[in-house]
Amino acid sequence: MVERLQLRHLDIGKIDSKHELIHGSNEENLKFIDSFLLPQNIDISKFINTSHFEYHFIKGLKGTGKTCLLRYISLEIDKRDHSYSTFILFKSELKDYKSELAKSANRIAVVNNIDENSFDDMDENNIHTKEIDPKEIDPSELRYTRVIDYGILWDWIIHKKIVDTIEKENIDVFKKDLYWEYYSSCVKAIATIAEEKSRLIPIIKNGSIEISSNLRELIGVKLNLNISPSAKTIRFQELITKINRLYLNLSKGKENLYVLFDELEPTPFPRKAYKRDVALIRDLISSINWFNISQGKNPNIFLIAAIRSEVLNVVDGLGKENNKLTHDFGIEISWKNPTERTVDHPLLKVLENRIKAAEKHYGYNEKQITQDVWKDYFPKQIDNIDIRKCIISHSWYRPRDIIRLLICAKNSFPYERMISQKVFKSIKADYSEESWKELCEELRLSYTSKELELIEEILNEYKREFSFEEITDHITNIQSTNKSFDDFLKTHSIRTILEDLYRVGVLGNVYWQDGKKRYSFIYNSRKKILLNHQIIIHKGLLPYFFIEESDKVVMQNKVPLQK
Repeated sequence: MVERLQLRHLDIGKIDSKHELIHGSNEENLKFIDSFLLPQNIDISKFINTSHFEYHFIKGLKGTGKTCLLRYISLEIDKRDHSYSTFILFKSELKDYKSELAKSANRIAVVNNIDENSFDDMDENNIHTKEIDPKEIDPSELRYTRVIDYGILWDWIIHKKIVDTIEKENIDVFKKDLYWEYYSSCVKAIATIAEEKSRLIPIIKNGSIEISSNLRELIGVKLNLNISPSAKTIRFQELITKINRLYLNLSKGKENLYVLFDELEPTPFPRKAYKRDVALIRDLISSINWFNISQGKNPNIFLIAAIRSEVLNVVDGLGKENNKLTHDFGIEISWKNPTERTVDHPLLKVLENRIKAAEKHYGYNEKQITQDVWKDYFPKQIDNIDIRKCIISHSWYRPRDIIRLLICAKNSFPYERMISQKVFKSIKADYSEESWKELCEELRLSYTSKELELIEEILNEYKREFSFEEITDHITNIQSTNKSFDDFLKTHSIRTILEDLYRVGVLGNVYWQDGKKRYSFIYNSRKKILLNHQIIIHKGLLPYFFIEESDKVVMQNKVPLQK
């Protein structure tokens, strides 16, 4: 019998997959592919099939595997003949340019002074409204119509990425004809102006950029723009509009290029930066949609973005009807159990794949690799409960939770060869604390650090199940001895606090179905909390808040969950 690996040798990856995949070696990529499990509701062909390109957006709660899926798509694309992929990372690559983007958008907006509810700016110079009858389209669906609109800047960033990738990799995405010469030359001329100042966007003043010698030649000879020979500046929007038109005239080559967007997460604080990032993501969605539909029925440029569901909820409230785009051209990752049996839960397969891949890359051959992960690495039960049920009940139905659990075991008991009952119980506190820290990252979009401390005070040593009336009385009692709650509750109502805690997975609902007590969380049932039902704290957080894991509370009202 082959001895199983010590936990320290279980190279099962990182909690955030982008840290292991962004600059992954061939060996790391192979390990990733060996351990990857495609979510059950995802048809990969609808992302990479050039004739049936259906999905532009990957949606899902934080930690559900959006980055993993995007990386898997990238590797699958690169395995295909005549297809290439490249990334734009919002958080990493654009981190130092966001302030620049905001200033540029403001300087364009001041000049345009556009009325969002007017069609006055619809003319032949706006490539995005060309051949569109304004009577047949909602004004909110038009491009470049907001006072502060990042669409024109995203168009520029995408054009630059396309030209840079095609020339760097020498790929035949477009025929190298006169249109390509005009298009690529114009993009590179603008890029040169920006790069001379170590910028992503050229300096914009009053909506215009300076005309370099290279750009002046293009304007006069190739772009056919009506600019005075003595003009020193040109409107940036006019220039990008012309580039858009040139792009539409490019002739398709023999190869395909996929531009993938990841890390689309707004900066929580300061609030000004948060609002800026949300607006950037909002307008990126519109730009992605335009590029994906602009080439008609036989495209060879494809744009795909992974966006958190929570971010989309905020973006949807900012207009442009992006919810229609992400609904029609997006799919949300789901790890819901297809059956009633916990042992069939797809996340358990993620764990199995990770451990088997770790053995393979440690040197075990096919005969040596474990055939039964649960028998070789886990006890059958924890406190008379199936180990698989224990693991799933402590998760938020995310691969990230499974990885976190294994990492906690690996770090605390590196020389053990099994995650025994002793190991599992010992790591629950660490797992709970790390889980709470991550959920706090989500809550920071709405709460300050001090306010999060007050939320902790509410939950600390409380009880697992309670009613809305009970938690209200509990908070009122705390408020009587802690005056910090006065200002806190003026800003956030108790109802809002509970809704937010449900939204990130801290709280759930308890209900009865078929005579059985069941739990509803955002990841497996309703998207909003029901305050007229019993409320429950997630099992994975109980150790952190010093709450007993008791399921013996009698329901006050045995009513089914409302639809």
